[in-house]
Amino acid sequence: MKRTCSYTIAILLVVGFLLSSGCGSTVQTRYYALGPITDVGQRQTDTAQQCPLVGIGTVKLPKYLDRPQIATNSGDNEILLSEENRWIEPLSQSFPRVLARNLYSLVCTRNVLIYPWRASVKPDYVVDIEVMRMEGTPATGLFMEARWSVTKSGESSPPWRWSTLKEPTGSNSYEGYVRAHSKATGNLSIEIAKAIEGLSRDVNAIK
Repeated sequence: MKRTCSYTIAILLVVGFLLSSGCGSTVQTRYYALGPITDVGQRQTDTAQQCPLVGIGTVKLPKYLDRPQIATNSGDNEILLSEENRWIEPLSQSFPRVLARNLYSLVCTRNVLIYPWRASVKPDYVVDIEVMRMEGTPATGLFMEARWSVTKSGESSPPWRWSTLKEPTGSNSYEGYVRAHSKATGNLSIEIAKAIEGLSRDVNAIK
């Protein structure tokens, strides 16, 4: 009887040790944020009245991207979601805000608003974006495909433009993968900024 009790106690101690070891080895979750452009020169400044007002209108993202887990590719039709590597906030919130901050740095503008804005406010240019794809892997880099338009005040149905961007990670890590997201968003912002500048030049030429 005593020997049986000793075996039982020994087994319970081993099980307890294994359970405590498992709890102690829990992988820590890392959180990441989309970042703005950092390598731009001095912001374009002009008198407030000469610079247009820009608005970020509709921004659409695929549903699989608008979730906490960071998405990666695994084959042509499979998307993996990392439980250990997450966005600190939904991309549906951070993407428009980072885009607005980028455009404010790249374009001569009085301000860059994010919809909704007050009914009394009329932006000179409204940017609408639909991200079709934005995924890859930490090893291979990020692929982004988006269509976007810039609507000048008083006009409607502008042509859609397409941007296809491929950004390396620089390292086989989620940190590099997130940097690639920020870089791709920055390069998309540059393409949009050039379109706004082109429309502004056309308006000024008419004046």
